[in-house]
Amino acid sequence: MIPKYINDWLRIIESMKNDNTYKLAWGRALVECIFYKKYKIKDDKAVLSLNDIARCMLKYYWNQTFFFALKQSPYEDKSPVIVQITNQLINRFVELNGSLIPVWFDKAEEKHIELSDKLTEINEEISKVDALINDDVLKELTEKTKDV
Repeated sequence: MIPKYINDWLRIIESMKNDNTYKLAWGRALVECIFYKKYKIKDDKAVLSLNDIARCMLKYYWNQTFFFALKQSPYEDKSPVIVQITNQLINRFVELNGSLIPVWFDKAEEKHIELSDKLTEINEEISKVDALINDDVLKELTEKTKDV
């Protein structure tokens, strides 16, 4: 027997217009943040940080793009914004690291901090992803979850 909340979540996903991968990546990031307990309890409710969700999403696109060379669009200039942000970070990492050998996001993040001696650049890009999901993904999901 599938729990009701899983059926509700599946119904939400199925009813959305899936014209890009943001919503699915966002959903996966929610599950990951909950699984790894990246939330705070406030008034008996779990509260997730958009920054943690954005970091997870950036990780998914980084690994797909850099490690597996998957493309989200056949045209580089028409790639989704999150892919453009990811590519900028990958290019900066390659420049700092001096190697085109793909590295998983978690390892690259550690190495990037070590090489550049700052976390600011990664956090700035995560903030861009944060704003993007807040503007695009959350609005549609909020509309879809009103009936659940």
